[in-house]
Amino acid sequence: METVKLIEICSVISRGFNYARSEISEDKFCGYSVPQIGFSDIHEDGTFNTDNQIVFIRKSIANNYLVSNKDVILPPTTTALPQAKGIKKDGVMLEKFVYSQNAVIIRLEENAPITNFELIKLLNTPKIQTRLLEEVYTGKRVKSVSIEKLRNFEIPLPTKEQKEILQKLLNCEQELYKLNKQLEQTI
Repeated sequence: METVKLIEICSVISRGFNYARSEISEDKFCGYSVPQIGFSDIHEDGTFNTDNQIVFIRKSIANNYLVSNKDVILPPTTTALPQAKGIKKDGVMLEKFVYSQNAVIIRLEENAPITNFELIKLLNTPKIQTRLLEEVYTGKRVKSVSIEKLRNFEIPLPTKEQKEILQKLLNCEQELYKLNKQLEQTI
């Protein structure tokens, strides 16, 4: 089976926003004014606590922290997540937000030989979860990701047959999502 290091297929592997003084501003007009979201803040319905801190990020470094729909998020729990969709604050859908520094953002290159969905499913397999805990996560009580170890973490690339199965699974999940939305509208 062919393997690849994450750094070879990713354009970004970094921590969430960490309040470096050089990257924030008191003047919200010189950058983006966005809420910082922690994992404990997010509820199942996509809403999050309204008392979150608003941070001001300089436009020159915003791409390093603003969450993209192409991101895979690796929280301290080791369960890989897609970029949160449908995040609301006070009933308003958010287009821009950042994750707290305990998150790791993984953004695949445009020409990566694997899709976000495939990467999420792969990172969440028991075998890879065990390897992540042993090779990438540090700390006994509070887990943290070693960015350098994650960059050099090797993952197997899915075979053609596995990709076909994953595509079927993605289609099923998308259909289930649509059906759930239809159900919500009728209740």
